[in-house]
Amino acid sequence: GPLDHFAISAISSPQTVGSPITGITLTAQDASNATVNFTGTVTFGGTGGFTGTSGTFTAGVLSGVSVTPTVAGSGLTFTVTDLGSGKTGTATFNIQTQYQAWAGGALFDADTNNDGLKNGLAFLLGATSPTSAVTQPTVTESGGALVMTFNCLPVAARGSATLKVEHSTSLAAWTATTAVVPDTTNAISDNNVTFVVGAGPAGPP
Repeated sequence: GPLDHFAISAISSPQTVGSPITGITLTAQDASNATVNFTGTVTFGGTGGFTGTSGTFTAGVLSGVSVTPTVAGSGLTFTVTDLGSGKTGTATFNIQTQYQAWAGGALFDADTNNDGLKNGLAFLLGATSPTSAVTQPTVTESGGALVMTFNCLPVAARGSATLKVEHSTSLAAWTATTAVVPDTTNAISDNNVTFVVGAGPAGPP
């Protein structure tokens, strides 16, 4: 029969924001779920923040599709749409943040291993898990300037979290300046404070 909808192969749950979902198979089907000879392309969408356009189907099937979620939440969708006919297909699953993938249920503001650093900060500083040791920033002085050396996750692996440092030119008369720790291996000076940042782990797979 004619094209009625698209079937999307099973997608496990949860997936992770920023991590590609690979190996998806799309199948064009009629109302009886028989494969139809569709040879076009489909566009990607859905509440999981998917975008893009597929490759060309062969005899109604397209294998090896890869898409990347950009929104976290429960019961989010991945949709495919043939713009010519308006026929669609939908898959529903949960999408977790990078922190959730790393934490395994540990709370952001908790200190799972009692090392004095909350889990959220340990995550940003590149610890491999909430119970693992973390390489803390070091502070040195050079020519009268403060040098802070960090090992932290690159921006792409941090999700919406941001690592910031508050500093002042005087402890006696504290005038706070807040600086975002940059995502670079280069030294960046901020108000007589230099940040030297080395990339930590790449983040959740």
